[in-house]
Parts: sequence; structure tokens; C-alpha cells
Amino acid sequence: MSFGGTISDSATSIAMKPESPLVASAPQATPLSRQHIPALDGVRGWAVLMVMLLHFSTVLNPPAGSLAAGIRQVFQVGWSGVDLFFVLSGFLITGILIDSKGDEHFFRTFYGRRVLRIFPLYYGYLALYFTLGHVVPGPENIVPLRSQLWFWGYLGNFRTLGWDQGTMLGHLWSLAIEEQFYLVWPLVIFICTRERALKICVAAIIGAFVIRLTMLLFGVSGASVYHFTFGRVDGLAAGAFVALLIRDPSGIEKLRRWSRPAGLAAAAVLLAFIVRSHWMSAAQYTFQLMTVTFSAIVILFASILAAVITVPPTSNLARCFSSSLLVTLGKYSYALYVFHVPLIRVAGKLHLVPTSEMGDAKALLTLFAFPTAMMLVSVAIAFASWHLYEKHFLNLKRFFEYSKP
Repeated sequence: MSFGGTISDSATSIAMKPESPLVASAPQATPLSRQHIPALDGVRGWAVLMVMLLHFSTVLNPPAGSLAAGIRQVFQVGWSGVDLFFVLSGFLITGILIDSKGDEHFFRTFYGRRVLRIFPLYYGYLALYFTLGHVVPGPENIVPLRSQLWFWGYLGNFRTLGWDQGTMLGHLWSLAIEEQFYLVWPLVIFICTRERALKICVAAIIGAFVIRLTMLLFGVSGASVYHFTFGRVDGLAAGAFVALLIRDPSGIEKLRRWSRPAGLAAAAVLLAFIVRSHWMSAAQYTFQLMTVTFSAIVILFASILAAVITVPPTSNLARCFSSSLLVTLGKYSYALYVFHVPLIRVAGKLHLVPTSEMGDAKALLTLFAFPTAMMLVSVAIAFASWHLYEKHFLNLKRFFEYSKP
């Protein structure tokens, strides 16, 4: 996942008045994407928290029918955190592009800043893992060059991996989709009017559903559909749609009017699916999950995002997403996403993953204790990565400043 959202600049698309809900800024005001709303960091933090709870609980096996097993099943919905990342990334990146449109160095500035944010950690991780394969004994640690090239080129979402490689590289598929989006979307924003870009977003949201449906009808595997760029672009497009709409003089009112009913309708679809299928695990790759339900998830998250950016900053919703815990997780979300999955492999090699049979009480304790411990280690690693590595590249953004005020 990307955490394109993961990796997006901490920018938003709205200006705030302390005493009122968020409103579009005046032409002479600071561009919308350069203002900071802590709640959006919190949204990013919630997304990475969902993903970590998913992965850290997946390796546990509480007794069937126990309370721990039921809670673990709830954690399994965390795969949708990637979709929340996509929606947030589409929103933030589109806001940056719209607000810098007309800059003399539009493409140079955008791509320069993206490279400094994304490449150092991503390629640093690849270099570390691929080098480690020649140092740590074991053929499972060696990745052939022909397989490496897919990841060096941000095409990992098109590559099928074995179990060992998948535990170290498989989660990078969402970063590949976001990077592919970054390559194309700036050109779309550059050549299109805002109205035409809105239509493209709607077409992409509908088109992604049609592509997933068609692929499944023609027998393409659920795993391939799940990782296919054009079948997952609806999340990015939904976020972009919100960013474009919010820049219309009447955009805030439109979002207020339509986001709530759209979100409730999407939630009703998801609830019906959960009741019918007993839960919502992406590992099942069911037909309904990968068609209607995926679209409902995107609409729900876009509605939540719209709510966050249109309510007063003093509202309960904004304050919830502005909590110090979620904002902190959001700040370090990129490194958290990159490092937390291989950390599970390391814990397994060190025999730290609980595997023995246990009673209900112990299983419940383990279900919370193990993910908590793993998240604390992940945060420590992400904190070190940010302060010792990532932020030094970000300081170079001063060479890629926006020319518009």
C-alpha cells in the first residue's frame, strides 16, 4: 500500500476558519494543499493501524468459536485499510496538482518532491532485502534478478511470488499502484479542466468495477484481480473526485449534501454482505466481495474523508481523527507499512509468534498482546527510519519549491 497516502505530503485541500466549518479559501490565500489539517494525518494513521492489526493477527490461531476468534475476524477487515490509503492519496495528490497547476516547473516540482518522499525508503528497503539474501544463509532468501526487476520498476503488483518472497515483498503491491498513478495523473490534471477531470474520476470509478467484473467472468483469479491496477484505481479516483469538488465554490455544500447518504448507502451494502457471508475477508476473493463490495468500500471511505474535511475542527469527528495516537501513526505510516510485514517473518524465525494450543483466556490476551508488541517495535523502527534516514532527503525539497504563493 502506499501509503501514497502513506507518502503524501502532509497537505490538505481546505482552508479553515477557527469559528466555522472548513470553507474554500480565497484566491489570495495560501493554496489549499499547503495547509495542514491534523485530522488527515489521523485518517492515514487509522489506515495503517487497520493494516497492522490485520497482519499481526493473521499469524495467530485462537480456538474456533472463542471470543478471541471472533475479534480476530474483526481485525481481518483491516485489508481495507489499503483502500483508505488509496482514497487519501488520490485526494492529497490531486490537491497538490490542482493548486500548483500553472507553475513554471509544474512537472519538475511535483516529481522532484515525490521522488524525495518515496524513493529513498522504497529503494533502500529493496537494496537491503536483496543484499541480505546473499548474506543470510538459505535459498529462500535469494531473489533472482528477473524477479527483482519487477520491484525495481514498481511493477510488483503484476508479479506472483512464492511464500518466502511474498512475506518480504508482497505488501509492496499497493505502493506500485500508487506510483503508477503518480506517473499518469499529473498529465491528466495538466491538460484537463477541473470539470473534465471530475468526469474522468467518475469514469474511473465505474470502469474499475466493470474491469473487476469482466476479469472475474472470464475466469481470472481473484488474487490477480485484487492486485490489478485498473481494477483498483477507483479508490484513487474517488479521493481525487473529492479534491476536485472541494475546489468548486459550491463544492463544500455538495459534499455535505451527498456524502452522508452515499456513505450510509455504502455502509448498508457492506452490512448486507457481512450478514450474508458471515464476514468480509479479502482472502476469500468471492465474486460479490470483489465487485459490489469493493466499490461500496471506496464510496464509504470517500464519504468519511468528505465528512472529515467539511466538519468544524472542533467537532467530535475531527477531534477523533486528530488524536495524538492516530496523528503519530500517520506521520510514520510509510515506514510502518514497509517494515511491519517483514517484521512478522523475523518474529517467526526467532520463534516469537505464539503457535501452541491455548485456552480462551490466554488466546484473548495473546490476541491483544502480540499485535501491541509488534506495533511498538514497528513504531520504533519507523521512528528511527524517519529521523535517521527519511527526513534528510525531505530537507532537499527546498530545491523543488512551488513558484505560486
